[in-house]
Amino acid sequence: MAAKLEKIYNIIEEKLGNNGRLKFAQLTKIPRTQAVEMDDAPEMVAVFKRIASEMLGKNIDELH
Repeated sequence: MAAKLEKIYNIIEEKLGNNGRLKFAQLTKIPRTQAVEMDDAPEMVAVFKRIASEMLGKNIDELH
């Protein structure tokens, strides 16, 4: 289970709502349901963090 990927999705949804979560899924090309079943591969975590940070306008590491 991808605890880190799921946590990033949770932060996005908390800060930006459902529309933000949907936009995040479009940008990552990975829906939440698929993300939570994946491994927390370092390269995927890095991609998720980069996109989330861009969407939030701040480093996501500061939010969790």
